[in-house]
Amino acid sequence: MSHPLDLAFEASQRDAFWLPSWATLVDEEGLCFWHSQRPEPMLNTGVCLRGPQRRAKLQRARARMGPSSQWNLAEPSLEQGVEADLGAFGWTPGPTYTLRILNTSTPLSTSEVTVAPVSDRRSLLDAISVADQAFGRGLQPVPEDRIQQELRACTGDLARVHRFVGYLDGEPVSYGGLNSYPQLKVGFLWAGSTLEHARGRGAYRAVLAARLHRARALGLEIVGLYAKHDTSDPIVAAMGFRPLGQMQQFLAD
Repeated sequence: MSHPLDLAFEASQRDAFWLPSWATLVDEEGLCFWHSQRPEPMLNTGVCLRGPQRRAKLQRARARMGPSSQWNLAEPSLEQGVEADLGAFGWTPGPTYTLRILNTSTPLSTSEVTVAPVSDRRSLLDAISVADQAFGRGLQPVPEDRIQQELRACTGDLARVHRFVGYLDGEPVSYGGLNSYPQLKVGFLWAGSTLEHARGRGAYRAVLAARLHRARALGLEIVGLYAKHDTSDPIVAAMGFRPLGQMQQFLAD
């Protein structure tokens, strides 16, 4: 039986409130995915697949999801035979992740890094620039519709997306996001990253501390993330994150 927090974090992934208007959500019993005409895996992703008639569900998803698509299946969906069913429609195992959780009251040391929330166009572009460079995507032009969509999502009194940028000597060098799920009482951390030349100076920790502070202010007691085994997992483990469940990614051939 899955741990209640494992189920809560899977449910947080199904709550795709952040999806842009050009993506379509399908969410029903035992199946959740979204699809888009844009050839981006993040906009053609499945996050729940279980129960009877899995292959029929996959057939429907395959017809709608673009060729650059993926499934991010948390432990509750990793039922016997699911890998073979996904393989029959062209999705094969990719990276594995550990669900790691942390109490928002966890103290973290400070550093010389100045952290600011994303609040306007300039800080949003700083955040995107850091993430693109840190994750090896290179600097890419940002479409105007994306800028406006993401600004609406992370500004205003009712925002559920919270983004922070860390600066060293005025240069944006670190970044991290937090999505809040008040009904689930958890926060989900994403895109934590630091530029290579700024590592070892407490930038990641400083941005994490800002996200924990915001989560506490929102009344959340637990934050978590799916940490990739060979990259972020050892980093967050060293900061006190506890392991819980697993997540397996499946990628289109």
